[in-house]
Amino acid sequence: MALSYSVTEDYKVIIKSGSETIDTVGPWDSAEGAQIWGEAVCDKYNSAEYAGVDYPNDLPKEEN
Repeated sequence: MALSYSVTEDYKVIIKSGSETIDTVGPWDSAEGAQIWGEAVCDKYNSAEYAGVDYPNDLPKEEN
């Protein structure tokens, strides 16, 4: 299912797959910054190149 995003009043980005919220990132320093990031992430993971990636579950994990 295609990813979509919305920006909250406090500049957090909500990433959804259909009607299910799958990630919340932020807050950003501005609505514009949040929108740019949300659009870029959705464009990337909705592309054919990343069709097999289950965002955010298949992202590399940070090592501590």
